[in-house]
Amino acid sequence: MTVQTLAVEEAALAAIEEQITARLAAVRARRTAVHTELQKELVSTGVKSADVLAGTRKLAVVSRSEAPAPKAKVTDKAKLARWAEKYVPHNVTVEPTLRPAYEKVLLRDLTMAGSTRILLDGRSRPLTVPGVELASSRGASHSMRGLDAAAVAEAWQVGALDHVESLSTLPGAAEALHALATSVEGAVA
Repeated sequence: MTVQTLAVEEAALAAIEEQITARLAAVRARRTAVHTELQKELVSTGVKSADVLAGTRKLAVVSRSEAPAPKAKVTDKAKLARWAEKYVPHNVTVEPTLRPAYEKVLLRDLTMAGSTRILLDGRSRPLTVPGVELASSRGASHSMRGLDAAAVAEAWQVGALDHVESLSTLPGAAEALHALATSVEGAVA
């Protein structure tokens, strides 16, 4: 494939994604509201399980579950440790930790060196720092700016995107492009 073909495909997919994303936010909000209302109705009626029917066709089964029993969890480790030091000191351990300021400086120096080895003052050879690795925070990428969704919709309508195979095989792509074209036509009219 050529850069142009791939760029055209990415532009079309970006336009489709914008359409789907806009609809998805509305769908999620409505689904959350319906989920909450359904839960209230299941609780108030005492229904534990029911078939979900559309006419005579079974779509799914809805089952209500009880809230799990509350589970203890630590919310403040320092307070818990002070309590344990006072009442059960034999269960308290002291874990060595690195001072945060030094950790920050060390990581900065290792990053600048591009290595997990460092030469400390007074040493003749660098030391490998265990428990640290160099890792990219993100990979190389590219961006597409100035996407003209109307132009994508127009290109789709006149068949200029027919060579982009994923647009004919990706579920919902044609519908999203049609919706995009319709919304563009509505905005122009």
